[in-house]
Amino acid sequence: MPVRYLIAAAGACILFAFIFGYHQGAEKIKRDMAIQAAVQAEDARQKEKDMQKRLNGITENYLHEIDEYKKTINAYAANDLDVNSLSDTSTCKDLPRASGAQPGLVCYTKSDISRKVAESLALAAECDEIAIRYKAVVKAYGALGAKEE
Repeated sequence: MPVRYLIAAAGACILFAFIFGYHQGAEKIKRDMAIQAAVQAEDARQKEKDMQKRLNGITENYLHEIDEYKKTINAYAANDLDVNSLSDTSTCKDLPRASGAQPGLVCYTKSDISRKVAESLALAAECDEIAIRYKAVVKAYGALGAKEE
């Protein structure tokens, strides 16, 4: 009988060693995975900080460009346009209205010309601001690691 006890004890020791080793290996894998996850999280945080810096730079550049552009447009608006250089009202009154005259030829008053120039400047300002926004969006898209097309 002592041999059976010895074999049972040896079996129990082997089983204990297997369970203990399995547990230790699993714990080591968990620690290694936790370390790897921490390193990857730190890398992700660093990348996020770098991208945020780049996006902040693009935003600041965009706001600066918009401010400079608004100063330029305001300078145009502040300067009174010489509508006399745009229209010759003295000859406009004497245009022939014969059958051979161009049907699309229209005379404008100074106030009409001023209004149309102001409308044109407003439209140009809107288009230019959209172009500046588009440029900023393309830069931001590129800053996020995407390919620019």
